[in-house]
Amino acid sequence: MRVLAAALFAIACGGSVGLPRTAVDGGSDAGAPATPTPVPSPIPIPGLTVDSSVSARVVLSGFGSLDDIAVGQDGTVYIGDETGGKLSAWSPVTGQVRLITAALSHPEGIVALDGLLVVCEQGKNQLSRVNAIDGSVSSFRAVPNTTGNLGIDGIVFDPIVPSIIVPNSPDGTLVRVSPSPTSSAETSRCG
Repeated sequence: MRVLAAALFAIACGGSVGLPRTAVDGGSDAGAPATPTPVPSPIPIPGLTVDSSVSARVVLSGFGSLDDIAVGQDGTVYIGDETGGKLSAWSPVTGQVRLITAALSHPEGIVALDGLLVVCEQGKNQLSRVNAIDGSVSSFRAVPNTTGNLGIDGIVFDPIVPSIIVPNSPDGTLVRVSPSPTSSAETSRCG
């Protein structure tokens, strides 16, 4: 799963960190003569087939156990390191990577909403709010798990019914959580 997430991340970003930006690719050198940016050869990933019409390349490396990503409205890519308990922010525009926090317990999902980061902490079976500026982490919502096994894994924002959907794997439930800390969670039984 991590290999697939890393490959999809590389495909989605479409750019490459560390290479010069030019007027051709929308870089900051808009007044400079247009010169093509070198495109590195894709790094083959065993067992992964990528449509030949899609260019895939590694845009970042050295993240430990890259597990989940989310993109903020400003284009910042938030990256979770599951075993390191880290959450980092990467700017595809500048190439800068910034550690936000290393105080998470197995981050397994990220939602970025209007200046709010909600992270699924599988090790604590809870959703936590993370301040992207100062890195502070606060418990947002515990998710019930009657099995004693690791539970919540991944989250997504539902824009139709503004809420966060959380799959609680061991219980076979989906939990709908309001981003507002005063609302109660609804649980829906799945198949």
